[in-house]
Amino acid sequence: PEGCEYRGYQLAGIKYALEREGTYFADEMGLGKTIEAIGLINALPKVSRVLVVTKASLKIQWHRELTLWLTRPMTVGIADAQCFPSTDVVVINYDITHKYGKKLEFMWDMVILDEAHYCKNRRARRSKSILGYKPSRKELAEGMQSTSGIPARYRIALSGTPLENSTIEIFPVLNYLCPAKFPSRWKFESQFFYGSSNGFGYKVEGVKDFEKLQKYLRETCVIRRLKRDVAKEMPSKTRVIVNLDTKGIEQIVKREREVEQSHAKTMVEAQAEYELAKCVEDDVFKSAIGKLRVRCKVAFEEMAKVRHEDAVAKVPKVIEEIEADIEERGNSKILVFAHHADVLEAMHSHFPKSVLYSGAESNQSKRQALVDRFQNDLECGPFFGSIRAAGEGLNLTAASLVGFAEEDWVPSKMLQCEDRAHRIG
Repeated sequence: PEGCEYRGYQLAGIKYALEREGTYFADEMGLGKTIEAIGLINALPKVSRVLVVTKASLKIQWHRELTLWLTRPMTVGIADAQCFPSTDVVVINYDITHKYGKKLEFMWDMVILDEAHYCKNRRARRSKSILGYKPSRKELAEGMQSTSGIPARYRIALSGTPLENSTIEIFPVLNYLCPAKFPSRWKFESQFFYGSSNGFGYKVEGVKDFEKLQKYLRETCVIRRLKRDVAKEMPSKTRVIVNLDTKGIEQIVKREREVEQSHAKTMVEAQAEYELAKCVEDDVFKSAIGKLRVRCKVAFEEMAKVRHEDAVAKVPKVIEEIEADIEERGNSKILVFAHHADVLEAMHSHFPKSVLYSGAESNQSKRQALVDRFQNDLECGPFFGSIRAAGEGLNLTAASLVGFAEEDWVPSKMLQCEDRAHRIG
C-alpha cells in the first residue's frame, strides 16, 4: 500500500510461501509475520475468502493490519460468540471455532493460524475443530467422533515460538499444513526421533539429528529468520538481574528455598523409582507413574503458593525500583510483567497514570484502547501486563525497558513479553 514498504526478507518469505500450499512462518517475534501473511493474500488474486484464527485479544489488531495492508478491495469482519460475519476476510478467535463448525467446514481459499502453537495439543478442543482429529480405536469405541478440520486451498501458520516445550509439539500444525509430507505422527517420530515403548505407547526421548530435521522442515514448509540476521539495525537486548533487599521478607525467601530444595530431592527419588519400575511388571510400573504424577502435582502446588507469597511481599521493593527507573529515564514508558492479579493490581494502584492489562478485562475493544493509550499518550505509563494475557501479539514499542516482577514456568513466555518492545518500529 502507499506509504508502506516490505523489507527484503519479508518479500523473500512471501515468495517462499507462494510456491507452497502450506507454510509455517516461524520468524522470530517482532519481525512482521502478520504483514507477510497479508502480503500473500495480496499476491494471490484468486484468494477471495480468508479465515484468520487468532487469540481473542488480537482480533482488533488483525482487523487494523488487514485494513492497512490489503491492496485489494476486500471486506473484513470480526466473528464473536453471537455473530459470524459474511465478509471476504473473517477474523475469529480460537476459543469459539467449535461453535461454528458448519460455517467453517466449506473450502476456504486461505486459512491463517496466528500464534499457531495454540494448536500443539492435538486432543484439545480448539485443535480438533481447526486441524481435525482421528480418534484411536479405543476413543472410537467410547463414541468419540472424528473431525476433518477446516479445509483450505492455502494454509498458513504463524508463530515466533513454534516449539514452546518440546520439538514434537510442532507435528499437529505440520500435519495440517502439509499432510502429504507429514502424514502421521508415528512416521514423523520414527524418522527424526528416538525413544522407547513403555507399555502404554511410544515415548519420544529426543531428536536423532537436529540438522537433518531442520533441513527437512525448511525444505518442506517452515521458514524462520532471526532478528540478528535480518534486522541488524535493531539494538541487542541487555538483560540485568536486579537484586532486591530482602529486609522484612527474610522468612518468606527462606521458605521458598526450603520448599524448592525439599521437592527437588523428592522428585529425584520419584524419578528413580519410575526408571526402576520400567524393568518390572505392569502393575508396579503403573504405580510408579501414579506416584510420580501425585508428587509432581503436590510439588507444583506448594511451590506456586510460596512463589505467590514471595511476589506479594516484594511488591513495595519492585515499586521502588520502577520509580528509580522512571526518574533515571525521565519518562514512565516501561513494561512490567507479572503472573498474579493481586501483584499487578498493587503495582498499578501506585501509579495513577499507568495501564493494567490482564485477563480480568474481557472486552477486546477496551483492551486495545489500553494499548493505544500507552503507545500514544506521552504521560501514560508504566504498562503493567499479565505474562499470559499481554505476552503475545501486542505492539508496545513506546517502551524500550521491560521488567519482570515474577517469572513464568515456561521461559518462552517471558521471551514473548520482552518482544512486545523489541520489534520493528
